[in-house]
Amino acid sequence: MIGAKMIMSTCESGDQYGVNYNFNYVLLQIRETTDDFDEARIKLTLKDVDAVIEALNHFKNRVTLWKDAVGLKKDEESEVEYMARVIQTARDNNYFTGRQEE
Repeated sequence: MIGAKMIMSTCESGDQYGVNYNFNYVLLQIRETTDDFDEARIKLTLKDVDAVIEALNHFKNRVTLWKDAVGLKKDEESEVEYMARVIQTARDNNYFTGRQEE
């Protein structure tokens, strides 16, 4: 596995990720395909994997709540009205509170 090319999967966003392993680590590789194709590979211990999954689930839930609370721009809303609704919703839901402050 060491030095082997990692198979990358394409996300809905267009960016890519790959996951593999060696006998010591889970390997995660990410590639941003929009800005100069930046790429990173990190080694995760088993404990790290659990922490990453927990963080991903936490922020997934935050994004889901945000999308449910704000929704899409309504046809009758101007851009200014939509942005005012976005900001007010963020304030009402303490969206600017960091994870460590919760």
